[in-house]
Amino acid sequence: MSSVLLKYVYYGITVVSLIVLGLSVKYLLGGYDEIIIEETDAINYVIAGKYVDQRWTDEEVEAWDLELSSKLEEGKVKGSVASIAFFPDSLKTASAVRFSGIAMQGNIVTIPSGYKVVDIYEPKGLKTVLKMNPLVRPTLEELRSIMTKSAIENGQELDDRLLLFHGQQDSLTVMAGVR
Repeated sequence: MSSVLLKYVYYGITVVSLIVLGLSVKYLLGGYDEIIIEETDAINYVIAGKYVDQRWTDEEVEAWDLELSSKLEEGKVKGSVASIAFFPDSLKTASAVRFSGIAMQGNIVTIPSGYKVVDIYEPKGLKTVLKMNPLVRPTLEELRSIMTKSAIENGQELDDRLLLFHGQQDSLTVMAGVR
């Protein structure tokens, strides 16, 4: 065999090996799990937090997440960390904005100083639980597209925002209201 042919065989084996390795990693991270969209009853949450946009640095977002977690761990507030993803068409802006905070539970008496409150009530909604690593998880735009298709199949229209709850072991619960 000529050295040129051996070189191409070597390149071919390398490319195939990298593809197999990449697909294996995606599989091990849960990237091939089926996304199941379920109908849910009323979505009713009061979320205390702040608006987060593209001007926030990674350090500011990390500090904010740490503040939320510490308030929950110290027992100052009862609830769970949640965020709302607004999409550009709902705010008439050029980019999506998030509201990140604590979904309050029980008797809502104490809302930390400096926090804003967003009340979400939708009589019906759609929900999905993703149990995959964030590296292989679909983007919010892809999730919204999947949920929109599911709503259209049921003769409904999806709300302009997604409610996100980050759970244990990389799980993410995504909810959206329908009309």
